[in-house]
Amino acid sequence: MSMWNRHEMICDLLDSNAELSVSGIAARLGTSEVTIRKDLNVLSRNGLVERGHGVVRLAPNTGGRYSLQKEMGVNMRLKEQIAAAAVDLVQEGEAVFLGPGSTCGTIMKKLVKKSNIVIITNAVNFESLLESTSNSRILFLGGEYSFLQGAVMGIISLDILDSLNITKFFLGANAVSAEDGLASENLNDTGFIRMMTERAKEVIAVVDHTKFGKSAAIRLTPISKVNRIITDQGLDEHQRELIRRQGVELILV
Repeated sequence: MSMWNRHEMICDLLDSNAELSVSGIAARLGTSEVTIRKDLNVLSRNGLVERGHGVVRLAPNTGGRYSLQKEMGVNMRLKEQIAAAAVDLVQEGEAVFLGPGSTCGTIMKKLVKKSNIVIITNAVNFESLLESTSNSRILFLGGEYSFLQGAVMGIISLDILDSLNITKFFLGANAVSAEDGLASENLNDTGFIRMMTERAKEVIAVVDHTKFGKSAAIRLTPISKVNRIITDQGLDEHQRELIRRQGVELILV
């Protein structure tokens, strides 16, 4: 069982139980307490679990509201296909930025297997996805931590970004439409995303078809600022035509 699968199963167990002991988790997953303690250290650093006197529980508001491992399991097949297409676009020597979210997390798991690239992200919870060493460089930005995003935002991150030469910027969104562009429920995303869309040589949205035709409170960027959209074959013909009319390359997997 991979570390990622264990993390997902631990979160699922704690979502169904108020609290569990390390030995109880180990028994249910059929693994050693030493392994579970290592997993809990990672989950704790990412703000997903809290450890008390001999017990473990989900951090407040984690269950159902935010868990990278659980979100990556939603529409997993589509996210895997989108991520594979995204990674195929990355060439040796490039500096790639990954925004937060489960689709970009799936890209991270695949991208670290490539050689001689620089991976930059503000999603500090992606650290839990790194199961082995990589032949590429990985840079995590600093800044103010957003619990719901699992990422850092704010002026410190923006200052660092200003000194980087990004060739490709992969980003997800809560909602996408040809009329309103990419949108989010998080106000903290706006300045960060807008700077990245201006600085990156290529902006690539990675979203499955379930995000299209929806609306969200905060507009991140218009479709015209996006160079490519990678999505799946479930996208309806009307949305396809509207997006292509705006000069955006649509990659369907």
